[in-house]
Amino acid sequence: MDNYLTIKEVCAILQVKEHYIYALTSQKKIPFIKLGRFLRFERDKIEQWMNQMMQKPEGIEKVKNTTF
Repeated sequence: MDNYLTIKEVCAILQVKEHYIYALTSQKKIPFIKLGRFLRFERDKIEQWMNQMMQKPEGIEKVKNTTF
């Protein structure tokens, strides 16, 4: 079961408080599994979710084409 994380482990990885993760789960904005009253998170899916959430710079082509 090493590939499943508890809410405390997810909080440590993301460096956020538990109430934030609970808010994300209630809005179904983060992948999770509910086992009775327990929440578990698949490590691979959390990593994919984090990669999707990563902000990409906008207008990078404009910067490349600008001459100084």
